[in-house]
Amino acid sequence: MINLAGSALLVASALACGCGGENSATPGGSGVTCAEACARCPDADVCSDCDGYGARFRDEFESPLYACVLRQADAGCSRDWERCVSDAIGVAGERDIDRTFRTACLARRTECTNAGMGFADDPCLTSAAFVENLVTQAQQCVSKACTEVSACLHDAFE
Repeated sequence: MINLAGSALLVASALACGCGGENSATPGGSGVTCAEACARCPDADVCSDCDGYGARFRDEFESPLYACVLRQADAGCSRDWERCVSDAIGVAGERDIDRTFRTACLARRTECTNAGMGFADDPCLTSAAFVENLVTQAQQCVSKACTEVSACLHDAFE
């Protein structure tokens, strides 16, 4: 099952490559819902809790995500969700809070990695998918002990 939130987003490399093209997410997402996307590609954690994820995801991210999944469903669903998360984050765009969080989170990750207690960089790179109050909550995690950062970020975004 593909996990779309927190540390399991697995889109860091896709964000770096700027993947896109004719199957990319589009602004507005044509009003496609989570239920419609999950009917075609049910193998994502979001499909077990559309309402819960709907409350956590930004509208600017959510609609393009689901529209992209539907457009790419024939190519293999697990790949679709991962690629579409990346594409939808690009469509949603970064806010100032996302840039600030990413910088602080990646710096803390480096510190923790150097101390032998690293954590995945995915939460640092994907905050643009989430509503602002969750990013604010995740910012509080960055100051925690290295042994606590990963679980805190997971809790903030899950």
